[in-house]
Amino acid sequence: PPMAGEAEAAVEACDCIFVSERHTLACLSDAARARHREVNVIPMIDVGERSDGMPSGQLVAFARYAMMLPGLHVAGVATSIGNFARVQATPRNHGLLVRSAQVLRDQLSLGCETVSTGGTVVLTLVEHGTMPAGVTQIRIGEALLLGTSTAEGRLIPWLRQDTAVLRAEVIEVQEKQAVPEGLIRADIAGIGPRLRVSSKGMRRRAVLALGIVDTDIAGLTPKIDGAVVLGGSSDLVIVDVTDGETDVMPGDILEFRLSYAALARAAASPYVSTVYDGA
Repeated sequence: PPMAGEAEAAVEACDCIFVSERHTLACLSDAARARHREVNVIPMIDVGERSDGMPSGQLVAFARYAMMLPGLHVAGVATSIGNFARVQATPRNHGLLVRSAQVLRDQLSLGCETVSTGGTVVLTLVEHGTMPAGVTQIRIGEALLLGTSTAEGRLIPWLRQDTAVLRAEVIEVQEKQAVPEGLIRADIAGIGPRLRVSSKGMRRRAVLALGIVDTDIAGLTPKIDGAVVLGGSSDLVIVDVTDGETDVMPGDILEFRLSYAALARAAASPYVSTVYDGA
């Protein structure tokens, strides 16, 4: 759903706009009238995730209000699941979505041409053939990008997991004791993932020009077998390469597989260049 200040841009750019607040509806109506356009709005309902979307019991009144505003067409109903509380997609919660669309048809004579669900977890219903009839649209991101489902903790076997790689340069390689020396706070919030001590004794550590301002360090997995991400800071990542299959040197480029959070943050960072390979 757009912020109120994005109403004009949303009307200009979008075919359908998800909405869950009356204030946003009013802003979209004003923007649509100013452009002499009619825009499709799709009310968002909550089917158990408790993130975005109104309680389903408010849907009819919300849609009726939207129908009163000039420039708006109520084009259906939508939900999201699995992105906050990790609620799993089931025939039951998606049945609520389908029934909500039917209520709008019965009570307000709306066509509800779009019945939309979002979240990679909904692919489970598709795979098992248990998606309720009446859902017309599935919105997914993580599965298409990475072939993974964080909310379920699984790799999706019929999708690829090698579509995104993060590359970072090694700026230091030193032999150091594995265990830090000195007084250490038990947990330093905001500095990155908890410090990992991979072993004892002298270890070969690579320092990379990358940090939590660039990506989610906890979501990085080295492509070099045996290498371990120990942690990092705002602008550095420390990787234990002692047992790595490759002899790492300063100036080398290390490659990492990414979690969805790591990919999202890296893609949004102005300090990380994105290169698309069409091969």
